[in-house]
Amino acid sequence: MENCLQSKSIYHQLCDNHPEIPLFLQAWWMEMVCLGKDWDVILIRNNSGDIVAFMPYLLVKKWGFRMVLQPLLSQTNGVWIFYNGNESDDEKIVLNKMVADALEKELKRLNLDWYFQYFHPQSSIPDILRERGFLVSSRQTFVIPDISDEKKLMNSFSSAKQRQIRKAIRNNLRVDFTMNPEDFVLFHTACLNQKGENNFHAPEVEISLCREAINRSQGAIISVLDNENHLHSALFFVWDASTAYYLIPAIDSNYRSSGASSLMVWAAIKMVRNRVKIFDFEGSMDENIARSYKQFGTERVEYAKVERVNSIFIRLLKTIKGTM
Repeated sequence: MENCLQSKSIYHQLCDNHPEIPLFLQAWWMEMVCLGKDWDVILIRNNSGDIVAFMPYLLVKKWGFRMVLQPLLSQTNGVWIFYNGNESDDEKIVLNKMVADALEKELKRLNLDWYFQYFHPQSSIPDILRERGFLVSSRQTFVIPDISDEKKLMNSFSSAKQRQIRKAIRNNLRVDFTMNPEDFVLFHTACLNQKGENNFHAPEVEISLCREAINRSQGAIISVLDNENHLHSALFFVWDASTAYYLIPAIDSNYRSSGASSLMVWAAIKMVRNRVKIFDFEGSMDENIARSYKQFGTERVEYAKVERVNSIFIRLLKTIKGTM
């Protein structure tokens, strides 16, 4: 078994050699969102010693508990399996079971009080883990499945979203791509404070993530300003080989009706439509937010939340929280 440094080095090489690995499962992403924290990766090998799957994870040690928790700013973690594309259905079932067996063994070795991760929508592992006593529930995101046809895409937007974009253009709002990460984080925090909310992301993490994604040509910051250089909205969004993700939007509440937020989405889509096929709004369980995303012609996609609570105390706290 590899030690932590060896596992991470192998993991980085895997990600370099497999660009199809989803963004939130990539090694550089984990390095950024877990900055200053304890994280590692489980490498799962077949009988020949070949790596057939992996699972990055954030290990949190707090109040005497050991927990694997979902990193902030990451839609999913969980297990990624390398299928060769030639497996029969029966062979996939055998591989999935083998991976689930290895994963369960590794989680027991970690001696956790609480395990909690979101799994990629394509993963079949949550169904197996449910049969083994894990708690599995559903989350949702909203995606535009194909952003390649600009005209078709605009026609799929609701009339309200189309009006907002036309209004923003008519009022000479302009899209800018030069905002730096430090200014973006300050603006994002200020917009949250307007709503009486705090920014739970450490500034250094948000700044480092923005900078690294931009340097890797896997992210950009878009801002929308008026003729007097008042900043209406800004967006940090990222992408992998197939999908762009609407990661951190920031909207000044004083300009919420200016159409800037819809123009910002449209600009982001136009920027990446020749790079990726899918645009993911990082969906929300909040109905108001979900309703807004639906107006961009999106489809609802489910993914799994997987948990196992081994601590009676944590189980009690979760039960109390659920009844409040």
